[in-house]
Amino acid sequence: MSEGTSGELVAAAARIWASLVEGAQMRLELFALELGEERRRIVDLIVSAVVVALALFLLVLALNVALLVLLWDSHREAVAIGTCVFYAAVAAAAAAFHRRRRRRGGAPFAATSAVLASDQSAVRELL
Repeated sequence: MSEGTSGELVAAAARIWASLVEGAQMRLELFALELGEERRRIVDLIVSAVVVALALFLLVLALNVALLVLLWDSHREAVAIGTCVFYAAVAAAAAAFHRRRRRRGGAPFAATSAVLASDQSAVRELL
């Protein structure tokens, strides 16, 4: 084997190695970017759930007090049953809102999964 051929072989191996390292670095950057986006999405979901729960609690408290004070002498049983039904409906609406918001986001790490799948298919084609 001549020195020119072995030098070309070493240069080709170095280029392949550099390509592999660059590809791995790009995948890690993509993963880090998606991880940050997913973290922000989860924080947004938690904040919205806490706000909805707090608002519902305050609404429940205020309505209970107001209705019971206003109707204590005449219809206290009807008010108690009516407020229970109303608060159950509000809780169901809040749960539906939260569920819809939770499902709105895409699959976590979808871009990373797609790139890794294309890498896998490219390697299979080479083999």
